[in-house]
Amino acid sequence: MIVTVSSRHTDLSPAARAYAHDKAERLGTFASRAHRIDAVLSQPNAHTHQAELTACLPGSDPLIVRSHGESVFAAIDLAQDKLSRRLRRHERRLSQRSRAA
Repeated sequence: MIVTVSSRHTDLSPAARAYAHDKAERLGTFASRAHRIDAVLSQPNAHTHQAELTACLPGSDPLIVRSHGESVFAAIDLAQDKLSRRLRRHERRLSQRSRAA
């Protein structure tokens, strides 16, 4: 699985980049079919940070989640939680669909 971490309109510290990369790699356990996860970290204003995670799955539209937090680490955690829930739901739907056929 390919993991890319980028920033938009802000400089990203090496610690934040490594943290986002580790969190995105952990999402591979929930979605065995995911072949790419992109993380885009930004700071829309002085007090909030935004994390956007995109999981590219073959045969379906990409799953995109966004979250805001007071720190970049909090935003990454929230986005990772949201995407893990969506990936689990997606995998569950695929397995139920294959059993029904």
